Amino acid sequence: MNMKTITVLFFTIALFSTLSCNNLKSANDEKKVSSIYTTDSLEIAYSAYGSGDTTLIFLHGWGIDQSVWNEQASFFSKRYAVITPDLPGFGQSGTNRKEYSIEQYGKDIAALIKQLDVKNAILIGHSMSGSIMLETVINFPDLIVGIIGVDNFKDAGHLYSKEEQAEINDFLIMLRSDYTSTATAYAEGYLFHSSTDSTIRSKIVSEINSSNPSAAISSLQYAFVYADKEKEQLTKLQLPLYLINSDVVATDERALQQLCGNSYRLFTIPATGHYPMLENPELFNRLLQDIIHLTGRPHFSPK
Repeated sequence: MNMKTITVLFFTIALFSTLSCNNLKSANDEKKVSSIYTTDSLEIAYSAYGSGDTTLIFLHGWGIDQSVWNEQASFFSKRYAVITPDLPGFGQSGTNRKEYSIEQYGKDIAALIKQLDVKNAILIGHSMSGSIMLETVINFPDLIVGIIGVDNFKDAGHLYSKEEQAEINDFLIMLRSDYTSTATAYAEGYLFHSSTDSTIRSKIVSEINSSNPSAAISSLQYAFVYADKEKEQLTKLQLPLYLINSDVVATDERALQQLCGNSYRLFTIPATGHYPMLENPELFNRLLQDIIHLTGRPHFSPK
């Protein structure tokens, strides 16, 4: 199987007690851990930090959990309310769901926002969560004021060839046969930059390996399936799409231009792998702060 092809595909795919809005706004920099239950009775864990009129909701990517946002939670909770959920199937959230589709994840994030009565929500979605935030904002546009992707939409709207689909199927079969070995080889071979610190490598590989295999494989399968829907969804966006992407795998700006018109802006971070928020948090946080300011004062008009 051509794992390089799988890498490109993965890169492109790449809450929650009833805590009230008043509780969020009275929070200090200390982490508050809680959970809610979704409509299908799945427990979803989240942490809340800080306070403010704007709430940043950080959505982690495939195979990992909310801890990848620790640097951002500490930095941004000084100015904003911050929420970092574990997506269903990962971290401390429940794993008693048969299918982990992007569409269901979108409903989960909407449930988080509604049940916590969050105002002025900005979604920051890494990897697979780019599709999740896209699904959320398309179906629940009144709940969200900004969307920011992290190392995703690099090959926006790409439709898989028969050969690529066969490679995806082979990859999923390998995961089902030997999840740990296949996921480890994939992560170590393709998700990091040569300069990625060994501590970060170990953290990511450990989290991927400790994930519930059924949830991890199901969510990845549905993330691949969602690629067929992504192109249409991008054309429906009524908010500007901001991206912070590593430059190791190039972002197809021509495709973004065709799908989003002028309603997107790309920021790049050099010499990192798939986890720029961990590998270069200082630059990442600075770029993210600039983008947050732009969400209130867009430099372009949505379509």
